[in-house]
Amino acid sequence: MQTPIDAQVLNAFLQPALELLRLYVSESAISELRLADELPPPPGVAVSVRLRGRLVGRIVCTFDARVARALAGGMGVEPSAVVTSPECLDALGELANMMVGHAAGELLEAGYQVDVLPPQSAPLDGTSQAPREKAVDATLRTPAGDVRMIFQLRPSALRLTS
Repeated sequence: MQTPIDAQVLNAFLQPALELLRLYVSESAISELRLADELPPPPGVAVSVRLRGRLVGRIVCTFDARVARALAGGMGVEPSAVVTSPECLDALGELANMMVGHAAGELLEAGYQVDVLPPQSAPLDGTSQAPREKAVDATLRTPAGDVRMIFQLRPSALRLTS
């Protein structure tokens, strides 16, 4: 059985994510937390950010087409851009990287030193890799649509040394 991550870890990711979403689409709130074993259906975009260190695994942020356009547009991408265009995928990758990167400082203060690897963005096409085990799935509601953050993380045996 996998060791669960605690609420402090989830909050370290969710708080900056909500703040960044508010910056780009004006409002956001957590609407649901649940266990998940699948990614949302297409169409949309998935961005995967891997962590290593005291926490290992990945966080997958998924965006349906409408919210992907709104967020990418807020980051300077042409509103008419196709959601799967390189510009849109890059903008959503950068947004997910900021969400996870902002959490790294708070995690370090809590004793979780982590390295954030570069994000990987891809269209949700029905072939995306689903979580191998149950994962925490947070739905963040915005006026443009929902963003899901799927946490496939576990603590590692790595310890900080002073």
